[in-house]
Amino acid sequence: MDIDLTGLEAVERTAIPWRPPLATLAAVAGENWSLGLISDGVEGRWSFVAARPDRVEIAAAGAADGYARLARLTPGARAGDERDGIDGLFPGGWVALAAYDLGARMMIGREPGDWPDLIIARYPAVIAFDHRKQRAWRIGRGPDSAAAGAAAAQLDGLLAAVEPPPLPDPPGLDAMEGLGPDSYRAAVADVVARIGRGDLFQANVGRGWSGRLAPGRDPFEVFLRAAAAGPAPYGAWWRPPGLALVSNSPERFLRLAPDSGRLETLPIKGTT
Repeated sequence: MDIDLTGLEAVERTAIPWRPPLATLAAVAGENWSLGLISDGVEGRWSFVAARPDRVEIAAAGAADGYARLARLTPGARAGDERDGIDGLFPGGWVALAAYDLGARMMIGREPGDWPDLIIARYPAVIAFDHRKQRAWRIGRGPDSAAAGAAAAQLDGLLAAVEPPPLPDPPGLDAMEGLGPDSYRAAVADVVARIGRGDLFQANVGRGWSGRLAPGRDPFEVFLRAAAAGPAPYGAWWRPPGLALVSNSPERFLRLAPDSGRLETLPIKGTT
């Protein structure tokens, strides 16, 4: 389907009492499409929690137009930075996830996996948290003020259910390394040779790990334990049906200032 950038022009904001973003996320984490962009409040200033998107588009693995679909968001959803405040940081209620394969396929081919190339969802309502000022808002968007206010009001039930989540025991079984020692050494030798030829100047030979949740355990327990062990500036939780994204990243890979065109990258060593 085509991505519709219209329909959420009106915005209604209501200040609400501060509560921990992670506890707010826990109230909806079991729902399909629950979303949490959870920062540590130190390096990362803002956190957001949302649920129940009204528009979703999924590009299947290997879809040729993944980047084209993502580019269609840019005319109406301007990216921003912290100086812009809430609207600049979460423009239009849109969230997009591009799989690693979407960018890496030209280099490494198709890797087996369960994730589509691209997932895009639009959230008419979101809760925003400013860690620096210890302030929070419920924000609704719609075609007019009445619809935007109604969208924001749908968050009231979520807010009433907020309680600090308990820290679960480790929910997983043994982890398994995806790249054995011999394959890893061969990959390093290949990178050294490619650097010598001038094909590239730096590379990170990553090793994937896999594991299984124990019976009856939930992926959100992994997110809770990661956040408790070391909260990161760019933590993220997203639960598309049948999948779960758990991220606890300490790095900002890219930030684009649309007014100046300045592109900033602050990756951890090995990720450039």
